[in-house]
Amino acid sequence: MEEVDRDLLDRTRTSVAGVWAAGDVTGLAQLSPLADFMGRLAADLTTIPTAVFTDPELAGVGLTEEEVRTRGLDVEVVSYPLAVVQRAFYIDATRGLFKLVYERGSRRILGIHVVSRSAGDVVQGYTLALRHGVTVDEIAASHNAFPTFGEGVKYAAQRALPVEANGALILG
Repeated sequence: MEEVDRDLLDRTRTSVAGVWAAGDVTGLAQLSPLADFMGRLAADLTTIPTAVFTDPELAGVGLTEEEVRTRGLDVEVVSYPLAVVQRAFYIDATRGLFKLVYERGSRRILGIHVVSRSAGDVVQGYTLALRHGVTVDEIAASHNAFPTFGEGVKYAAQRALPVEANGALILG
């Protein structure tokens, strides 16, 4: 909140420490885009899903690989091509991918990014997963309806699972 205009902070501050108002109650312009903006300032932006409705759609929730590395975190990234997801194959919509960003030590998911038809629908459910610290292993062990685009997230997560080859443990 340090970068926010001081006037805006003063006009949205409530009598409760750490709580700000948003929208019509602030006495500022009664416009829904302004209320949305004000609410986002006070929210944890990393758990708000975003989507661009192109074909294929672009969607994400959480941090990107670049954002995480800028913060100095030790991360891993796994991806899975949309072309291998059965639903995409059935309808000939195979351009895209699923990308997961997770912390190396804790294996906690930090971001999920999708380029696919229905990508916005795919990522929105992971908002709660990020908020509760779900790991890449937990996503890899999840179950999905078949055939759906959402399976791509699970398959990407499975690429992060450790595998054994010739007696050596290899981490994804």
